[in-house]
Amino acid sequence: MTVGVGLSRPRVRFTALSIGDSVAVPIFGGFAPFIATFLIRGTGSPVSPSLSVVFGALIGAEARLLIPAF
Repeated sequence: MTVGVGLSRPRVRFTALSIGDSVAVPIFGGFAPFIATFLIRGTGSPVSPSLSVVFGALIGAEARLLIPAF
C-alpha cells in the first residue's frame, strides 16, 4: 500500500489505490478456498496451501526489486 501511495500522483492516488484494492480482494480472496482445496486434493498434503502463500511472497519480493527507489 505504501508503494502505491509513492507511485501515484496526489490527484489520482485515492482512485488508483481503491480500484486496485477492489479488484484484488475479490479475485485473490474469492479464489483462495478453491485454490487451497485444489492443492490439498492434488497433493494429498494438508500443508500444501502454504505453497500458494510462499509463491505470493516470492512474487512480492521480485516486484519490490523492480520498483525504483524513492
